[in-house]
Amino acid sequence: IKYSSDGATWTDVTVGDINMNDICWSESLGIFLVVGYASATVYRSSNGTNWSSSTADHSSNAVCWAEALGLFVAAGISEDINYSSDGINWDSTPITGYNIQSITFSESLERFVAITFGDTDNVLYSDDGLNWTALTVDVGTGDLGGVTFSEELGMFVIVGNVAQNNVYYSFDGENWTPVPIPGGGGLTGVCYGPERG
Repeated sequence: IKYSSDGATWTDVTVGDINMNDICWSESLGIFLVVGYASATVYRSSNGTNWSSSTADHSSNAVCWAEALGLFVAAGISEDINYSSDGINWDSTPITGYNIQSITFSESLERFVAITFGDTDNVLYSDDGLNWTALTVDVGTGDLGGVTFSEELGMFVIVGNVAQNNVYYSFDGENWTPVPIPGGGGLTGVCYGPERG
């Protein structure tokens, strides 16, 4: 794990022996949470330098905090959703047939959106983190790579390494509009910076 107070100078911290894959922050709990690819170990820290571990029910490679629900949701290739209110004690619920690539949460809509591997049933949404609905966003062939939500724009955005070379946006997580991008696809992540508009 690397941490920085200015984004320019970074310091390494050795944490466990898993391949770190995703991180999120809980404002109300004041902790970072990290999950690793194909591992059930979850690491938490209040300062980014000192880390403690706990074990979820199933492996995860994506994690998200929902402030409105007071809930962490973590998932991966195990076809299960792990959830926790404190990042220490975990429960799970099955989502049979779906392997999660990335998760985001809209505080204003109080809705999770997750993307899966594959080109069918490749988007899931949930209003409680436990019960999920699948839909297909037509990407041609390929995998979606990342999803985010902008509170300022009220918009979900997903990207991926897909045949149609599009970015997709949605105002509700259910209805998606493609936007062609120049230069092809190959995108694996996306985020929004409100200061940059």
